[in-house]
Amino acid sequence: KLMLHELRAAIASVAKDAGWISHAYALRRVKGGSLKKAWAALRPALEKFPKESTIPYNLACYAAQLSRPDEAMDWLHQAMETAGDVERIKLLALADADLQPLWERIRAW
Repeated sequence: KLMLHELRAAIASVAKDAGWISHAYALRRVKGGSLKKAWAALRPALEKFPKESTIPYNLACYAAQLSRPDEAMDWLHQAMETAGDVERIKLLALADADLQPLWERIRAW
């Protein structure tokens, strides 16, 4: 019974995290939306889900597209640390058009 409870809690956590990311993604793309609105919507999720690497990864994407490369690199580094898998995040980043302004720096890591 305890394992079932833990599984339900994990699923609920993932669902909530995905909701924040989806909301930010929609705010970026919807008519009248913007990168700044997406950023503002996703940033509070970092405190709620500190062990989720997708949040700092997406913040890195937004920062890169907002022409804040140093901040984007900081977020990307945080995503790598949170994921515990630098190479996986690096490969994702090098295939992500949002992070293209950083590809040279990412390759140098």
